[in-house]
Amino acid sequence: STILFASPNFAQTVTIPITGGNLGINVISINPFAASPTSFIPTTVLTPIGAVSISLFNGTISATTPSLGVATFQVVNSAITNNADSLFYSGITFGDVSVPAFTTFVFTGTTNGTAPVPFTNAPTTINATFSTALLTKLFTQVSVPITGGSITLPSPSALIVRPDLLIANSTLLSLDLQEPEYRQEYKNDFSASSFRGGRVLGLEDK
Repeated sequence: STILFASPNFAQTVTIPITGGNLGINVISINPFAASPTSFIPTTVLTPIGAVSISLFNGTISATTPSLGVATFQVVNSAITNNADSLFYSGITFGDVSVPAFTTFVFTGTTNGTAPVPFTNAPTTINATFSTALLTKLFTQVSVPITGGSITLPSPSALIVRPDLLIANSTLLSLDLQEPEYRQEYKNDFSASSFRGGRVLGLEDK
């Protein structure tokens, strides 16, 4: 795909995938197999338009641990809280036997940051998997591998333009732009001129 930077006249928002990176979290180590998340720290995620820096999180975390079910955490101004003392796990002990039980979780909410221009309240989903192997001390910061997600950025933001120049979430502001000649000109690849009836289409006002 080709990336086109568009002015606010051509787009309102565009949703782009989060393809990687590490999610920064402050945690309290409870035991070798569990930790309590306390807050997000500024994080850089990877996307098709490049790195996106996130400075503030608001929303919820839904965390799933095998055999233990689903726990929900609230996120307000990057602080993480819950009402049931739920934890992130990467192992469960049954008697003398420990088994892997990695917690997978999804953050859903809004974020503030820069991509590369500043944005606020951008709808965001981030998937990640927690492991206590990341822990080094009682109070510590961990970088949790991101496995997927998406972020919806406001204009002026990068638009993903496919080879036939279909622009995601575009808004045409004038009915005049709906004329057949305009649609034909826009549909063709910018690398070649557009001809109709042996003449180059003009750009005269209609």
